[in-house]
Amino acid sequence: MTHIYQHILALVFAVKEINEKPQILPNDTLGFHIYNDYFSVSRTYQASMDMVSTRGRFIPNYKCDTQNDLVAVIGGPQSETCVYMATILSAYKVPQITETENSVVKTGSIIMRSSTNVVLVYGEIDTMITLRILLDISEFQGLSMKTKGKVWILTAQMAFTSLPFQRSTDIHFLHGALSFATHSKELFGFQKFLQMRNPTSEKEDGFIKDFWQQVFNCLFRKTMADNTNEKICTGEEKLETLPGSVFEMSMTGHSYSIYNAVYAVVHALEAMRLSHVKHESMVLLNPLWQLHHFLRSISFNNSAGETITFDQNGEIMAGYDTTNWVTFPNQSFLQVKVGNIIPKTPTGKGFTIHEEAIVWPQTFNQTPPLSVCNDKCSPGYGRREKGESFCCYDCLPCPVGKISNLKALVLRIFIRNRDTPIVKANNRNLTYTILISLLLSFLCSLLFIGQPHKVTCLLRQPAFGMVFSVAISCVLAKTITVIVAFKATTPGSRMRKWMGGSLAASIVIFCSVVQATICTVWLVTFPPFPDFDAYSVTGEIIVECNEGSVTMFYCVLGYMGFLAFVSFTIAFLARHLPDSFNEAKFITFSMLVFCSVWLSFVPTYLSTKGKFMVAVEIFSILASSFGLLSFLLPQVLSKIRTTNCNTTVDPLSILHQYHQPGEHIIAAIFSQIYTWFSPISFEKLPSNEIFDNLIVMTNIYQHILALVFAVREINENPQILPNVTLGFHIYNDYFSASRTYQASMEMVSTRGRFIPNYKCDTQNDLVAVIGGPQSETCVHMPTTLSAYKVPQLTYGCAPMMMNRGQSGFFYQTFPNEALQHVGILQLLKYFRWTWIGVISQNNINEYAERFVQNVLPMFEQSGICTDFIERTPILSFSTQIDETGNSVIKIGSVIMRSSANVILVYGEIDTMIVLRILLDSSEFDGQSMKTKGKVWILTAQMAFNSLPFQRNTDIYFLHGALSFASHSKELFGFQKFLQMRNPTSEKEDGFIMDFWQQAFNCLFRKTMADNTNEKICTGEEKLETLPGSVFEMSMTGHSYSIFNAVYAVVHALDAMRLSHVKDESRVLLNQLWQVFSKMRIAHCNTTVDPLAILHQYYQPGEHIIAAIISPIYTWGSPITFEKVPSNDVFDDHIVMTHIYQHILALVFAIREINENPQILPNVTLGFHIYNDYFSSSRIYQASMDMVSTRGRFIPNYKCNTQNDLVAVIGGPQSETCVHMATILSAYKVPQLTYGCAPMMVKRAQAGFSYQTFPNEALQHVGILQLLIYFRWTWIGVISKPEINEYTEWFIQNTLPMFAQRGICIDFIERTPTLSFSTQIGETEKSFAKISSVIMRSSANVVLVYGEIDTMIALRILLDSSEFEGLSMKTKGKVWILTAQVAFTSLPIQRSMDIHFLHGALSFASHSRELFEFQKFLQMRNPTSEKEDGFIMDFWQQAFNCIFHETMVDNTNEKICTGEEKLETLPGSVFEMSMTGHSYSIFNAVYAVVHTLDAMHLSHLKHESRVLLNPLWQLHHFLRSISFNNSAGETISFDQNGEIMAGYDITNWVTFPNQSFLQVKVGNIIPKTSTGKGFAIHEEAIVWPQTFKEIPPLSICNDKCSPGYGRREKEGEPFCCYDCLPCPVGKISNHKDTDDCFQCPGDHYPNQEQNLCLPKVVSFLSYEEPLGTSLSIFALSFSFMTALVLWIFIRNWDTPIVKANNRNLTYTILISLLLSFLCSLLFIGQPHKVTCLLRQPAFGMIFSVAISCVLAKTITVILAFKATKPGSRMRKWMGGSLAASIVIFCSVVQATICTVWLVTFLPFPDFDAYSVTGEIILECNEGSVIMFYCVLGYMGFLAFVSFTIAFLARRLPDSFNEAKFITFSMLIFCSVWLTFVPTYLSTKGKFMVAVEIFSILASSFGLLSCIFLPKCIIIVCRPDLNKREYLINRNK
Repeated sequence: MTHIYQHILALVFAVKEINEKPQILPNDTLGFHIYNDYFSVSRTYQASMDMVSTRGRFIPNYKCDTQNDLVAVIGGPQSETCVYMATILSAYKVPQITETENSVVKTGSIIMRSSTNVVLVYGEIDTMITLRILLDISEFQGLSMKTKGKVWILTAQMAFTSLPFQRSTDIHFLHGALSFATHSKELFGFQKFLQMRNPTSEKEDGFIKDFWQQVFNCLFRKTMADNTNEKICTGEEKLETLPGSVFEMSMTGHSYSIYNAVYAVVHALEAMRLSHVKHESMVLLNPLWQLHHFLRSISFNNSAGETITFDQNGEIMAGYDTTNWVTFPNQSFLQVKVGNIIPKTPTGKGFTIHEEAIVWPQTFNQTPPLSVCNDKCSPGYGRREKGESFCCYDCLPCPVGKISNLKALVLRIFIRNRDTPIVKANNRNLTYTILISLLLSFLCSLLFIGQPHKVTCLLRQPAFGMVFSVAISCVLAKTITVIVAFKATTPGSRMRKWMGGSLAASIVIFCSVVQATICTVWLVTFPPFPDFDAYSVTGEIIVECNEGSVTMFYCVLGYMGFLAFVSFTIAFLARHLPDSFNEAKFITFSMLVFCSVWLSFVPTYLSTKGKFMVAVEIFSILASSFGLLSFLLPQVLSKIRTTNCNTTVDPLSILHQYHQPGEHIIAAIFSQIYTWFSPISFEKLPSNEIFDNLIVMTNIYQHILALVFAVREINENPQILPNVTLGFHIYNDYFSASRTYQASMEMVSTRGRFIPNYKCDTQNDLVAVIGGPQSETCVHMPTTLSAYKVPQLTYGCAPMMMNRGQSGFFYQTFPNEALQHVGILQLLKYFRWTWIGVISQNNINEYAERFVQNVLPMFEQSGICTDFIERTPILSFSTQIDETGNSVIKIGSVIMRSSANVILVYGEIDTMIVLRILLDSSEFDGQSMKTKGKVWILTAQMAFNSLPFQRNTDIYFLHGALSFASHSKELFGFQKFLQMRNPTSEKEDGFIMDFWQQAFNCLFRKTMADNTNEKICTGEEKLETLPGSVFEMSMTGHSYSIFNAVYAVVHALDAMRLSHVKDESRVLLNQLWQVFSKMRIAHCNTTVDPLAILHQYYQPGEHIIAAIISPIYTWGSPITFEKVPSNDVFDDHIVMTHIYQHILALVFAIREINENPQILPNVTLGFHIYNDYFSSSRIYQASMDMVSTRGRFIPNYKCNTQNDLVAVIGGPQSETCVHMATILSAYKVPQLTYGCAPMMVKRAQAGFSYQTFPNEALQHVGILQLLIYFRWTWIGVISKPEINEYTEWFIQNTLPMFAQRGICIDFIERTPTLSFSTQIGETEKSFAKISSVIMRSSANVVLVYGEIDTMIALRILLDSSEFEGLSMKTKGKVWILTAQVAFTSLPIQRSMDIHFLHGALSFASHSRELFEFQKFLQMRNPTSEKEDGFIMDFWQQAFNCIFHETMVDNTNEKICTGEEKLETLPGSVFEMSMTGHSYSIFNAVYAVVHTLDAMHLSHLKHESRVLLNPLWQLHHFLRSISFNNSAGETISFDQNGEIMAGYDITNWVTFPNQSFLQVKVGNIIPKTSTGKGFAIHEEAIVWPQTFKEIPPLSICNDKCSPGYGRREKEGEPFCCYDCLPCPVGKISNHKDTDDCFQCPGDHYPNQEQNLCLPKVVSFLSYEEPLGTSLSIFALSFSFMTALVLWIFIRNWDTPIVKANNRNLTYTILISLLLSFLCSLLFIGQPHKVTCLLRQPAFGMIFSVAISCVLAKTITVILAFKATKPGSRMRKWMGGSLAASIVIFCSVVQATICTVWLVTFLPFPDFDAYSVTGEIILECNEGSVIMFYCVLGYMGFLAFVSFTIAFLARRLPDSFNEAKFITFSMLIFCSVWLTFVPTYLSTKGKFMVAVEIFSILASSFGLLSCIFLPKCIIIVCRPDLNKREYLINRNK
C-alpha cells in the first residue's frame, strides 16, 4: 500500500528532526521500532507482545535490557490495530496514540442504481481500494460513473490507497468529491526529506525495498529471477516523479497525526525529565506511569507553529479540514481545502464551508448538485409519506374544504391649552374625562383581539360598557350643563342654584354607578369564560368568549343605548342655543352617529358567526368612539399652535480619578473624558484652564463601573483572597499620550506625592494595571510600567507594535486580532461581498496601518476588491476642530458616491464619533443615508460613543450593520449594581458628577451659575431610564474584558498565596527518595507481576474449564496512577450473594460429570474460577492468566502440560463477555457466555464465542408481544448508562420497532454508573432525579432493560423516591424485567422492602429444577471447602457474621460457626432453586464436556489423526453438538453459536419476610410449527395491589368517543393525543378514530357528530317569522309612503308642498314606495326572474330617489343665490335643472345595470357548505364587482347629497330642507356603510335579511327625516302652512 509508506516516513522524519534539536531531550537519543501488522489481528497481538519482550527474544513480560526503553506506541491507521494493540499494551500501561475509527462499505450495484446523488463513505485506510473495485464492477454492469455521477463524501479515516493492479484504473469518479481530513499543515522540510530518500542509503528500513519495487514497477538485482525481463531498480529514482495516485509528496493528515504523536511523546518525556530535575527526591520506578500524567497535560508548539494539546479524554484538540478532490487525466489529483470544522469555537459556529471554491462533478448541470428523494411540494399541495424514508413523499392537492394615536394628540392639545376660553367654557374637566374614556375605549378594543383567555373574557364587555358609559355620561353632563347655564341667565331663574361643577360630577357619577352595578351583578352571577364553538362554521373550531349571560350583555348594551338616546334628545333640543360656547350641534351629530352604529350593530352581531362577530363589535367600538372624538376636532383645530424649543448644553468640568484603598491595588487607565482646549504652545505655563471645557463619553463610564463591580464582588467573596482587601485607582488619560505617561509614573509613586520610583508606603500595593480601550493607551503605558515589571492587562485594543522586551509583562483580554481578520474575510466570502470600501484610522495609528498594509492584500488574494480606503482625520477635540471640516466632507462624499454597498470600518473606541460626523456631512452634501443605505461592518475595537451635540443625531445608518465584538456574557448582578448607582452615595467617584450631568442633561446646584435656567440634578435619576445611545445597562464586551481582567489578577494572587503556603510548610519526611534516585540497577532478573486476583476457586484436572464471574465488588478509590497499586484495593469489598449460586452451579456440574463414568471416562475435569470485580482490567488480567503457566504471569508462555484449558465461561455482565473475547479469541479458546447478549462482538471473535443465553432478538419480540397482548401502549424505560453498548443498541434500534407497533415511550432514564467506589455519593442526586421522573410518570408499566446489577440500582432509585414522598405503596407500577436482570442486592439493602416487585413480570432464560442441586447446596459449608476462595466472604455477608480468623480484637460481631444452613436464608439473600443464569452455566459445562467426549470418540475412530491443537477441533464439534442434560432437556447450538432455547415469563410474588416467588406464567420460544411462539396465562398472574382494574391499564390517555377525533399533542409521542370534536361537516362513528370523515354533500353531522343527517333546504320565505316580519314592515312602510303621497297630492297647492319642487317630492315618494316594495323581491324562493330583477331594481330605484334629493338640495341653494340682485343664477332656475340632474344620475346607474345584465347575468344557485345542516337557495350575483359598482355609485350620490345639504344647512328655514336632507343622508350613509362588513360576514338567508333591513332602514330614514315633519305641519298645524304666516315670519 504505497501511500501508507508515507506514514512510516513521517515518524522517521519526526524522530530525526527531534534528535537534531539540542533544546529537546538533550543528551538523549530517540529511537523507533516500526512493525507491520499485515492487516492481521494475530500479527497485531504478536507485535504488541514483542514490544514488552527483550529485543530478539519473544518472552512477554520478561524484559531485562536497559537499552531500547519503550515509552509509547503509535498505532493505526486501521481501527482494528488501535483496538487490539490496546488489549495487550494497556495491561503494561504503555501510552498509545491512535488515529482512526470504524468503517462501512456498500455494494456497487446499489450505489449506481440509487437515485441519491450524494454518497457518504464511512470507511478506513483500505476502503478506497474496495470503493474502486465496486465502481469497476459497476462499469461491467453498464452503470458508468461517467454517465451517472455521484458526489462522494469521504471520512477522515480514509485516504487514497490502491493495489498494484489498480494503478491504471480511472480515478475520475473522485473529481468533485468532498473529504474530511485530519487537520494538517505543510512541513517544507518533509518534502526535502522525501526527495533525499532512496533504498541504497537506508539499510535499516525494512519497508523501502518492497515499496520502491512496487511504486517504480521494477526489481532490484538481488530479488530478480534468472532470465527475467523486468525493469531493474537503480535506487536513484525520485519520489517526486510519481503521480499522486501512487505516492503523495505533501504531508497527509494521517502522516501529520503521526508527526504530532511523536512530538507529543517527546515533549511529555522532556516535561517529565525537567520535573525529575526539579524534584531530585523522586524515584523513577516506572517512567510509563508518570508519563501518562505529563502526556495528558502536555501543550506545545510543533515545528509547524501549531499548538498541540490533548483534552481530558486523551483526544487531540484539533479539528478537521474539508477538502475538495480535483483529478487530472494523468491519474494525479489535488485536494483543495474548502472548509473546516473546529471544536468549541467562541461563536459556537465551528463549521465553515466556502461553496464558491468547490469544483463539482461535471455530470451535474445544477451547482451545487441537488440530492433529494423528490421535488418539494408546490403551494396548494401537501406532503404524504410513501411508507419509505420520511424524506420521500407524494405531493397531493390540499383537501377542499391598530388604532390611531389621534386621541392622545387631542388630549395633549387640550391639556396644553387648558387656560384658553374654548377649553374653559365647556367644562374642561368633563372634556378631559371624555378624552381619557375615548383613549381607553380605543385600547379596550384590543381585548377583543387574540386568543381568548380567562382574564380577557372577564374584562372585555364590562370594560367596554363602563368606559362608554363614562364617556356618554360626560357628554350628557356637558349638554345639561349648557342648557342649565343658558336658563340660569334668565332674570329670577331658579336654575342658578344648580350651577357649578357639582351638577356635572353628580350626573357622571350617578350614570356610571348604574352601569357599574349592572357589570358587577354580571361578573358575580354569570362571569364570562373562554369557550369554543365547533358547529357554527364549517371546518373551524371557533375559540371565543362565552358571555355567561346574554341577558346581562344586552342590559349593559341597552343602558348604554338609553344614555346615548337621552344625550341625543337633549342635544337636539339645545341645538338652537347661541353657538359661542354651545357644543350641542356637535354632540347631536356625534350621538346620531353613535346611535346609528349601535342600532346597526344588533342585527349584524346576531347574524354573524365566529371571529366576524368579534370584528363587528370591534368595528362598532372604533366607529362610535371616533364619532365621539370627531366632535372635538373643530375645537382642536383652533387650539394648535407652534412653540419654540430652545435648549443649550454647556460644557462641564470634571474630576478625573477614582480611588478606593486596599492591601492590593489594581490600577486602571481609561479614556473616558475629552478635554476641549487649545493645544499647548509652550508660551505660558499650563494651568487648570485646560479642564474648564470637558466632554464626557457617557458609554465608557460603564468600563469604570465594571472594574468597581468586579472588585466589590471579589471583596464580598470569602473564598477568594481571604483576609485581604482589594482596592483600585482609576485614572483618566484624556485621550492624551502625555496623560498616559503621567498616570503610569504616578502609579509607581507614593500616593499623593509625584516622585516616580520612590514609593515608601506599604499600603496600596500595586499588583496590576488595566488599560484601554484606545490602542495608544495600550502602547504607551508599557513604556513606563514594563520597566517596573508591573503586569499590564489591556482591553479593547490589539497593540501589535509592542516591543518584544515589554511583551513578558503584557496580557490581552482582547481576543487574537488575527482571528478577527479571518472572521471578516469569512463574512465577506459567505455573503459574496467582493466589492467593499474601507475606512480606517489615520496614518499615525500603527495597528490600523498594519491592517491596511498586510491584511487587505490577503483579502485581495481571496477575491475581495477594495473600492476606496479612506482614513479618518485626526480628531483632536481642541478648538482647531474646524480645520478638519473639508476633510470630513470630502470623505463623506467619497463614501456616499461609492458603488460599494459594504463598508468595513476598522477603527477604535472613538471611531463611531468620527463616523457619525462623516455621515452628517453627507446629509449637507445632499446624499442621505436614508435614500442610499450601506451595510457597515464594524470591528470589535469599536463601540457606540457620541459627543453631547450628537445626542439627537439620527443613528438610523447603523440599522442592519454587522459588528464584531469581544465575547461577553450577561451578569445580572451588574445590572442591579448599576441601578443602585447614584452620585449622592459615591463621594469617592471622581467621574460620576460630570457623567451624571451630561447623561441626564442637568446641573448640580454646586456647579450652577447664578440665574441659570438649567434643569437641576437631584441625584435620584435612574441609569436604566437612559437610552442605549447614552448609556447601556447590559454589560458590553469591553466591560466584560475588564471584569475578566480583574478576576484574572485576583486568581493569580490567590494561586501565588497558596503556593507560598505550600512551600513554607513542606517538610522532607523521608530522605530515602534521594538515596533511591542515585541507585543504578545494572541487571534485571526479576519480573513484577500485576496485582494478583484475590478471589479465585481452583480445582485441578486434565482438562480445565475456566470461568470469569462477577460476584464481588471492590469498594475503593479509583486508580489515579500516582502510586503503585497494592492489596489495599481489596480491603473493602461487597459480595453479591445471589451470584455465588452461579459459581456453585459450575462446581455442581463438574462434580456430577466427574462422578458419571459414561462421560469422559478416565478423564478428570477441573475448573478455575476468577472474579473480575466488575472491572474490565481484571477481565483482561484473568484472560491472560489463563494462557500463562499457572502461578507465573507470562502470557503466551505456557510450559505445563497439565491443566489443559479447553473452554472459558463468562458472564453475567456484557462487559465480561466482550472483553474476555478480545484476548481469548486470539488463542482460539472456546468461550461460552451466559446472562448477556454481547451483540457488539467483533466478527473476528464471533467464531470462538457461544451463547448459552437465548437469542436476544427473541426477547425483544417477547417484550413487544407482551405489551401488545395487554394493550400497554404507554411505558417507561430504564436502561444502563450510555457507556453500555448493548443497552444503547436496544434503545437506538429496538425501541423504534416498538414505536412502529404503537408503543410509546414516556421516558427513557439511564441509571447512573454504579462504580461502588468512594465516589458513590456523587450519584445520589442523579438517583433522586430519576426516581422522581419514574414515580411522577403517568405510565403504569416500566420496562427495565439492564444487567445483573441493575436490580441494585433499581432498589436505590425506589428507595430515594420514598424520601421524595412518592411511595411505591401508594403509586404502583408493573415492572417488566429483562432476562439479564436478576435479583441481587447489597448488604445495606438487606432490610429494604421488596414489595415493589409484587406483580412484576420478568423474562428469564429457560430453566428446569434440579433437585440434586438443592441437596448439593444444603451440604455446602466453609469448613469443608478450603479451595473455595469465595465462600468465606460469602458466608460472612450472607449470615451477617465474622469468622475468628478475620475478627478484630474486642469486636462484638456475631461469630460464624460454619454450620449455618443456606436453606435458612431468605430469597432476597440467596435462592435455593436454580435460577436461569445458573442453569445456563450448568448447560455450558455439559456442552463443553459432550464436545470433548465427541472429539475423543472421533480420535478413537480415526486413529491416524494427530492431536496437534485440540482447541481448533473443539470448535467444529461444539457447533454441531446436541445432547440431553441430566434434567432431560435437549441442548444444542445454532449456526451463530447461540443456544436453541427460549425464555420463560415469570410473575413475582413477594412476602412480608423479604422472600419471594417467581411463578412461571408464560413463555416465548423460537420457530414453532404453529407459528405461535408467545404464550401467556393471564389468569395465573398476580397484579400489584394498588391497581383497581385488572389487568392494569397503561395508556397515555383514554380513548376518544364517537364524535371525536384524535389529534397529536405537539412535542409528545403519538400515543398521547387530544380528543377533539370532529370538525363541522365531519363525523366519527367509532372509538379512537384517527380522522373524522366528511358527510355526503346533502347530509350534515348531528349534534354529537357521530351520525350524518340529511340537510334541509333553506331560503328566506314568507312563512318563517323573519320573512313575515320583513314583509309586514315593507308593506307597512309602503302604506305609510302612499299615505304621505296622498297627503302631499291632496295639499298640492299649499306653500310647504309648492315651495320645494313638488314634482321632485312626488318622484321621491314614488321611488320610496317602489323601494319598500322592491324588498319583497328578496323574500321567497329564488327564481330566474327574481334574481334578474333584485339588485338592478334596487339600485335604479334608490339612485332615482337620491338623485331627486340631490336635485332638491341644489335647487334650494340656487334659489337663494338667485335672489341676490344681478345674480347670474337666475338663468338656471326652473324645473329643467332638477329634471336634468335626476335624468343624468339615473342614466349612469341604468348604464351600469345594463352592462351587468348583459355581461354577468345573475342566476339562482345553492350553497351546501356555508351553514351547517342547510342547503341554501340563493341568487348568485354573477359578478361581485358589478354589484359593488352599483352600490358604490349609490353611495357616491348619497355622499354628494349629504355634503351639499350640510353646506346649505344655515340658509333660512322657511323653504330650506337642507337640515332634514342632511339628517336623512347621514342615516342613509351610516346604514349602507354598516351594510358592507355585515353583508360580508353573514351567510345564507341572513345575508338577504341584512340587505332587506338596509333597504327598509335607509328608505325609512329618507321618508321620516324629509317628509314626516312636513306631514305633521300639513295635518296637525295647517295654520303654519299659510302664505301669510310665512311672510310674517320672514319679516
